[in-house]
Amino acid sequence: MQERRMGSGNVIYSSHLDTQKPISYMPRYFAYIHTVADSPSYFSEGRLRLAEEHCIFHYTLRGHGICWNETGRSTVSPGQGFLEIINDPESGYCYPDGQTEEWEFQCFCFEGESAMKTVRDLISAYGQVYTVPPDSRIIQDLGNEKNWRKELPLSAFDSSRYFYELFGELVRSVSGRENMQYNKLIQSTKQIIQEQLLSNPSIDQIASDIGLSREHLSRLFHSETGTKLKDYIRNERIVAACRMLKDTNLTVQEIAELMHCSSSANFIRFFNKTMKMTPSAFRQRGTIPVF
Repeated sequence: MQERRMGSGNVIYSSHLDTQKPISYMPRYFAYIHTVADSPSYFSEGRLRLAEEHCIFHYTLRGHGICWNETGRSTVSPGQGFLEIINDPESGYCYPDGQTEEWEFQCFCFEGESAMKTVRDLISAYGQVYTVPPDSRIIQDLGNEKNWRKELPLSAFDSSRYFYELFGELVRSVSGRENMQYNKLIQSTKQIIQEQLLSNPSIDQIASDIGLSREHLSRLFHSETGTKLKDYIRNERIVAACRMLKDTNLTVQEIAELMHCSSSANFIRFFNKTMKMTPSAFRQRGTIPVF
């Protein structure tokens, strides 16, 4: 079988950027390529580029593309880019089969041992695809073709600065994404607690429902809310008990049974430890707490 050859797409503009007195241990921004692809003939595979030693951030302006590495395949849309070690035999990217719209993108190329290591670590920690607004300053600077048309050598500092500013932008984008994910996990945890409140939900069961370990969920909840998970569960159960004492005619024994306490004595001890009064005294003169 004849092996297909990699396509380069329709290059709008490309520039090789020289660095004045490059420093071996610093990353270098060495090439910029602005391309439009419109057929499956555009593709790149790391196994076909083993002799090359650089890394890229491949940023989509319009249309869609596909990228992959050993963890799987991803679709990249406008405002998204992917990181890649160009000679990684398990990685690659291509114009999608069956797509009719053009895929326009910018490719920012970096070289140097520190650049390769940083990109490899970032992919390992956070994945291959990142969302970065097109009006981000670093995307604007990296894609400023007017600068590259001058074809002036970059200083070693400027060459490295472009890499580190891009790296910082990608880390910030991940932090925002993680915060959104953490918020969803915390809200899911609180919802499960409310649904199971009377049955005295265990942290082990909640963690299992969420899909995290007990330790991970406890650390995450405390970090995001400032309250230990076990204390949050206790406080919510206390509030539920207070409302039943104030809003119903249920006896202490009946409330203890509803809250799955083994006895009314245990319920009274549990209640008194937090409220510093018995359930009966709270019913007469207590105020529902706000934790």
